[in-house]
Amino acid sequence: MAVRRTVLGDALIRQQATGRTDLLDAYSDTCLRRVRRAEHFSYFMTTRLHTAPEQSAFDPRPQIAQLDRIAASPHAAAELAVNYTGTAPARPDLGPA
Repeated sequence: MAVRRTVLGDALIRQQATGRTDLLDAYSDTCLRRVRRAEHFSYFMTTRLHTAPEQSAFDPRPQIAQLDRIAASPHAAAELAVNYTGTAPARPDLGPA
């Protein structure tokens, strides 16, 4: 079983072991990418699963179509699972890592 470390932990270990600060220098950019992906996923889930008071009669149709795609497509379901859990899929051929 592989040990999963944190971004900061890896950066500190490298700095202590080698004196290199490249991971520490990249820490903010690395973490901001992850935060932005999480924010985007949160927005996606909120806008797929909830209706807004100002929605038109048409607006729920694309929501339902996107949810149907996730339910019908192993690739879309794997992508949702990866985004939801933050882990790589069990079968890498079914979604992005």
